[in-house]
Amino acid sequence: MLIFIFNDYPFEIEKSIVNWPVSPCFLNQEVSLDKENNNIIIGFISEDENAFNYKNVIRISYDNGESFLGDFEMTFWTNYCYVGDPVVAVKNNIFFHSGVIYCRDDNNNLYGEIYFCSCSNNCHSKLNWNCKILDNDDWQFFKDKPWIYIYNNKIILVFTTDKFSGYPRIVGYSSSNNGNSFSNVFALNVPSTYAYISDDKFGNLFISYNDFSQSNKIGFGILKSSDGQSFTDLGAVYFNYSSTICPDFKRPAKISNHITCYNNKCAIAYLDDNCFLKVLTWQNNNFNYYSVYNQQSVLPIIASFNNHLYIIFQSITGNTISSCPFIGPIKEWATFWTHSSDWGQTWSSVSRVSSTNYGFSENPSGHDYLGLVVDNGYLYTAWGNDFRNNEGAKIYFTKTQFSNLYEVKDENYKVYSIDGRFLGFYHKNKKLKNGIYILKSKSVNKVLVVK
Repeated sequence: MLIFIFNDYPFEIEKSIVNWPVSPCFLNQEVSLDKENNNIIIGFISEDENAFNYKNVIRISYDNGESFLGDFEMTFWTNYCYVGDPVVAVKNNIFFHSGVIYCRDDNNNLYGEIYFCSCSNNCHSKLNWNCKILDNDDWQFFKDKPWIYIYNNKIILVFTTDKFSGYPRIVGYSSSNNGNSFSNVFALNVPSTYAYISDDKFGNLFISYNDFSQSNKIGFGILKSSDGQSFTDLGAVYFNYSSTICPDFKRPAKISNHITCYNNKCAIAYLDDNCFLKVLTWQNNNFNYYSVYNQQSVLPIIASFNNHLYIIFQSITGNTISSCPFIGPIKEWATFWTHSSDWGQTWSSVSRVSSTNYGFSENPSGHDYLGLVVDNGYLYTAWGNDFRNNEGAKIYFTKTQFSNLYEVKDENYKVYSIDGRFLGFYHKNKKLKNGIYILKSKSVNKVLVVK
């Protein structure tokens, strides 16, 4: 019998960070989040499918998520162009944001440019943001899926483009002056569409990527750098895939590869061919992979604190509850989390982040990631594409305090069921059934998880 306890579990009841009225088929989706001290920045796509109108939206909190402000909305709308893929970062009280502007030609070929924005004062006002096109090629090439990360006061920006070859591959840019200028630092030499970034808190920078160089397989690989300028490819692990979509989610969810690292080891959250949640770890120059959750799941995002791993994801919980033009059926899902105390080898029981089930679009035009940050003893998370109360999507935010998992000592705890029934006093030799319990004493109020 394994026994663990969490502090201050579960998450707070989520709050919507936007307050405008939304129609039944309105999407807010593809959420990114970053945090420094009490500053939190959240970026997302706001999408009116009926009007074919898209905008990247930024909301700022200066009080650790108690309230969110902002009127920043990036639009670039014509019959042939739209925006997407909003990503955010904050460092030294400077907020950063990047996204993509897509344009289609008369033959429906897709081209793009990556834009980059920064703000250092009163960033809830759009008037204080400075934006520009990064490495402007006047829409001659395909560009997509930017991601930004701050490493040793350098901005690392990656995205996929066919500029340097006849196929999309990941390229990396670096800025040492808060984004005033960028230089190209690497171009991956395999077909690749997604890349994410993490550092290991010991001076090393890592970039994960997907790899389509082998037929009917998807590889997940890692680049490593000690300076953010030169990178070593640590290799990739390849898995068989029959498709890139999930049964109830028609986005290419299986190609995602979000990464977190600590002390020269890394973990990548990914989906197998059944859309079951897995983790691929790299440690001591070896790759290993582990099962996390064997139900249909999408958009896994992973974070770490010391040797502990945390994943949030969305998983289907019910049948079709509605339908919308263009985006199709709306099915019932929920947002979940899970935790590992041994760098991915074993995982806690899956628990809720969202307080209720909600409608989730089966076929959104975007929606490839959620927001998750571990900071100062808390998990912070945000998600979108959330249909409730016959309204369209809103962006939801919540947080929870955590402590490292540890074995329960033999103390004078009262044991309660999750619905509040007193079950007796805890004793280490008294076997409890698998489940979740509340432990209480004069000074303690915790949750007990028995596996």
